[in-house]
Amino acid sequence: MNFERYRPTSDLTADDIEDVDQITMSDGRVLNDEEADDLVERLITASGRPSLTAPGIHSPTISMRLDAAMAQKLDAQAAKEGRRRSDLIRDAVANYLHSA
Repeated sequence: MNFERYRPTSDLTADDIEDVDQITMSDGRVLNDEEADDLVERLITASGRPSLTAPGIHSPTISMRLDAAMAQKLDAQAAKEGRRRSDLIRDAVANYLHSA
């Protein structure tokens, strides 16, 4: 059976793996039905990044453009701090709105 990349929310179904007698985990244990159900549920609910708003609540995404020099400075600062660009932008917006 060829397990290519499946989107966890819809592409892989029980019918796709019903001909498999057992699945052995990396630690040598055989996956049972209860564990399989739990893994599927976690895959479905955990797709995407974690919410910044609250668990299970979608956090809005905002796209923006920067000039090349600003993007380079942002990347350099993010690397220096060991953080993501989005974290720095989020902090800058929060500080701006707090002082407005």
